[in-house]
Amino acid sequence: MLKTKNLCKKYDEDPIIHDLNMHLKRGEKVCLFAPSGTGKTTLIKIINGLITNYQGKVEVSSKNISTIFQSPDLFWYKTVKENILFPLQLKNIKFDSKIDKIYQAWIKTTELHNKEHLYPHELSGGMKQKVALARGFIFNPDFILLDEPFNSIDIRAKEKIINFILEHYPQKSFLFVTHNLEEIPKLADKIFLFKKDMLSGFKEIIIEESEDSSTIIKNIFEELY
Repeated sequence: MLKTKNLCKKYDEDPIIHDLNMHLKRGEKVCLFAPSGTGKTTLIKIINGLITNYQGKVEVSSKNISTIFQSPDLFWYKTVKENILFPLQLKNIKFDSKIDKIYQAWIKTTELHNKEHLYPHELSGGMKQKVALARGFIFNPDFILLDEPFNSIDIRAKEKIINFILEHYPQKSFLFVTHNLEEIPKLADKIFLFKKDMLSGFKEIIIEESEDSSTIIKNIFEELY
């Protein structure tokens, strides 16, 4: 699904990504775990095409990509429903009974019923982020980039949404960024662990199905410290 080769990115003369070589297979769910300020969001923007000024190669095997950032970036002049369904307009996807079923499932999961007519300024931060998540998944993307999208969502709601994603999008490819260790065992089957102050070399950690959450988190701590 994704391959980078000798990927480098500088801001002014300061390198933030240096000689990065990584690949993600179709269907894999990979967590990118690295210190703050090391270029994780920059990498996401390179992969989805928002940043084009870089050195090296980035190959993505599907154009059906969705990106969900930690900032919801909703259209202020559109309602909750209009924001969620907006990607369908961009991709010329007809809102049929199948899409409506997916939409209703997301509304139920995110507990946004009775709020579909509201505008972003009438929503809490957590509600806005739920809208962004629904919008990111509504068109059934092949490859989903998640840049700390659960930060403003409470634990109970986050658990519900993650379980919904895993149940309804089991074959999709994920690359997600988080600083919350507890999210990793729930979403990932592999970890790219970076220790330096830029994205370069990394340790690849495979998560076995038999491993429990506490063991996975303990292993990450041991690698870090």
